Amino acid sequence: FCFSDAATAYSEAVDAFKNTGQTFYLLYAMRRKGVSLSLIDKKPEALACLSEAKEIAIQANDVKSLLEIITSIYGIQIRNNQTDIPIYKQDLFNLYKKYTKSIIPLNCYPIIGYSYYLEKNVDSARWYYKHYILQHPNITNLNVGIFSIMSQIENLANNHQKALEYKQLYIQYSDSIHTILQQNQASELKEKYEADYLQKEYTTLQLIRKYEIASF
Repeated sequence: FCFSDAATAYSEAVDAFKNTGQTFYLLYAMRRKGVSLSLIDKKPEALACLSEAKEIAIQANDVKSLLEIITSIYGIQIRNNQTDIPIYKQDLFNLYKKYTKSIIPLNCYPIIGYSYYLEKNVDSARWYYKHYILQHPNITNLNVGIFSIMSQIENLANNHQKALEYKQLYIQYSDSIHTILQQNQASELKEKYEADYLQKEYTTLQLIRKYEIASF
């Protein structure tokens, strides 16, 4: 999976949704663009994109999108500056207290778990990741990464058997995603072949028709 391609695709989506009034989709595309940019080491561009999205979310009073965007910003910040993790995390908890009565949205669990993992707070990291996976067991790129981190968490806790189990899940999910991608590529190639074939057939029929008219 190429994150630079993802960044390009989401950039195009952002351009498409601007000035359409579809703020929810615009914010989603901007958040995914920002995350994709961060994964190809374009952190200044990522933070600029997410900061713009944050202001749009505030103006639209879209609390759900706002919290997701701020959580993404937080994720980039803790990767750049791990010494300030407690400060960033407290700022995030203050936002949850303000907007959701301290209830942390489920889709924000992975980044909270990751911050605890970086602090080597094994119990808290494990709790957030396990509760997220219980609710979202689907085969996704995010869950592949989560299983990798959960394996490392259990190694830190000297639970080597459990670490091995998560490592096996990581491999299983990775292989499944690879298979899905291969199937999708094969399907796309088949559709392209069929479309090209039909286009050639149509062109041939048109030429035959012209010949018949000319002969008549």
